[in-house]
Amino acid sequence: MTDIIIKPYLEGAHDAEGIVVIIDVFRACTNMALFLGRGAERIIPQEDVSAAYAIKAAQPEYILMGEVEGKKVEGFDLGNSVSENAAIDYQGKTVIMRTTAGTRGVLAATNASQVICGCFANATAVEQYLFQEAMSYPDLPITLVPLGWAGVKRSVEDEVFARYLSDRLQGQAPDIDEVTREIMGAELIRRFQDPKDLDFPEKDLEYCLSFGRYTVVPKLSIEDDLPVLRDVVRFPRY
Repeated sequence: MTDIIIKPYLEGAHDAEGIVVIIDVFRACTNMALFLGRGAERIIPQEDVSAAYAIKAAQPEYILMGEVEGKKVEGFDLGNSVSENAAIDYQGKTVIMRTTAGTRGVLAATNASQVICGCFANATAVEQYLFQEAMSYPDLPITLVPLGWAGVKRSVEDEVFARYLSDRLQGQAPDIDEVTREIMGAELIRRFQDPKDLDFPEKDLEYCLSFGRYTVVPKLSIEDDLPVLRDVVRFPRY
């Protein structure tokens, strides 16, 4: 049986090996699923705001999305609100993406054999993909990386999703209602429920906690010296 390991935070991403699943439920990985699920060709994850700006300057037709501490970066096309980002047409587009935890976690996983991104919004697709990969590469561990707040602090939603996915991969059937209740009791939920906190609209919860809303699995590759996330269906074959 394939080993399933949980290594939290950015530190865990650095150490993760095998098939690595980067988890950032609120909200980077949910945005990734949204972009690719709505037809984006690819996502270019970046660690720094300045690097993301530089790509946009060279390719102004690309969509520039990102946040710092949950707030939209000045001059970016989009912030981190999934519900607001859902209003945009992404068909055939490239999205440059910089977030405090999610994109940094993707780029930190340098010891991985492959890197994918998972959340509740694409949970079913990720689960199916991991089953297939475990059959093809039984000696590779599956490492789940719940990034947490800013990549350094525990967050209930990422931890719960990692546990949910681990249970599913081991043939168990977690109670989805119970999973949702545990997340809704987390402290961060209060920000989404505060109408004065415009960076955390409550409608984002609907997208972030919708199980299997999108049938895409963002997977990392390097193209022309740039990190690129594509849906595994469109992943380049060499």
